[in-house]
Amino acid sequence: MISFVLERMRGVLVVGLALVSIGYGWLILVALPYWAAMVAAEDGDPELRGTLSLHAADAGIVLAAIDAVARRDALIFYALDVPNAVLYALGIAGMIAFGLRQLRWDASARARSRFR
Repeated sequence: MISFVLERMRGVLVVGLALVSIGYGWLILVALPYWAAMVAAEDGDPELRGTLSLHAADAGIVLAAIDAVARRDALIFYALDVPNAVLYALGIAGMIAFGLRQLRWDASARARSRFR
């Protein structure tokens, strides 16, 4: 897997992935209304925001207070966030590959594999 990233993630592709990742993150957080709707629903119930360990009965009461529109918005946002995670991971992998190539890690890894 490392050799796949080192050999294929180069130049404009790495910069492009980073820019697409930043742009897509901006799109789902700022331009689309789903994140703002989730924040607004959360502001209505600070218990969701401030509590790290709810008991099952308490969690059911708190979650039942959220209306269906807020649940739909949250589902849409999280569905949009999955591609964001993939783009982010690819962008980070590309930057790591760039750093490893600067350290000549790819050449030394190939040299080590020849002697095994």
